[in-house]
Amino acid sequence: MAGKKNASELETDSEAELVSTSEEPAGLEETAFDPQKAYRFKGKYRYCLHTAKGRRKPAVKTLVRGKYSRFKLPGKVLPGGVAVDASIRAAAARQAGRGLIQIEKTDLREKIRRHRSPYLICFVVDNSWSAHVEATLEKVKGVALSFLKDAGFQRDRVAMITFHHSRSPQGRLILPPTNSHYLAARRLKEIPLSGSTPLPDAINLARTTLKSEYRKKQNAIPVLVLLTDGLPTAASKPGRDPYLELEAVCRLLRKEPFLVLVVDVTSGEEEKKSNCRQIAALTGGRYIKLAELTRKTLEKIIGDH
Repeated sequence: MAGKKNASELETDSEAELVSTSEEPAGLEETAFDPQKAYRFKGKYRYCLHTAKGRRKPAVKTLVRGKYSRFKLPGKVLPGGVAVDASIRAAAARQAGRGLIQIEKTDLREKIRRHRSPYLICFVVDNSWSAHVEATLEKVKGVALSFLKDAGFQRDRVAMITFHHSRSPQGRLILPPTNSHYLAARRLKEIPLSGSTPLPDAINLARTTLKSEYRKKQNAIPVLVLLTDGLPTAASKPGRDPYLELEAVCRLLRKEPFLVLVVDVTSGEEEKKSNCRQIAALTGGRYIKLAELTRKTLEKIIGDH
């Protein structure tokens, strides 16, 4: 998808930034090893990602967060921290049988840390009055709440946007990004129906919401789940063509580092009129039917992305 950076590009960018803003560790030529002297930086170090998003098990690696899992040969700096155990083993192997172990610069090893990547999921739900609106709302409520059941451990966050009918129809953030199961259950208990379908405005609101949260939690996996029939009836401003606006916002969404999942809520003859496949193509996202939407399916799609 356009606008993304792959894992190698992210790693290259972070290394370039570190080289330009950090000093080479001091005191490495000393015979006595002091981690505090061997590992100094100017200012506060900002962690960054080393891998792209994926399944929970091969968790995202960062430089200064997470559990120490293994080590690697360092570069000019050691942003992940000194792997003391590995450094001592390297020094011992080099000085086998020579008595006191002395750690030198060539013996240093850097920590590689891992932690789980939480999901950041924003649901955009078509709550305009129709024959399938009740089934759609109940389905999305169940999926959203299932992600929050173990949010204390996984740190997943869920948001929801619906349509608001007024003189100027627009998308409304009824559930700000949260990991509170109680808050989500309370907010989602009653969702008012809307007579209009301001789809372009709702998608754009979801895009800005995800961007704002992603800046705060760059280790998260941002996902936009759009449940709709793909038929907008209202533009963000009077006099505009809602279909042209929908096309424009879909092209903007394609440039973002988000996974887009378009869920078609229509069936039978209505499915022939749906624009969900076109929306999925414009956003570079995935297309599925409402009946397929479950937590298990969503996690599999995110993992395969």
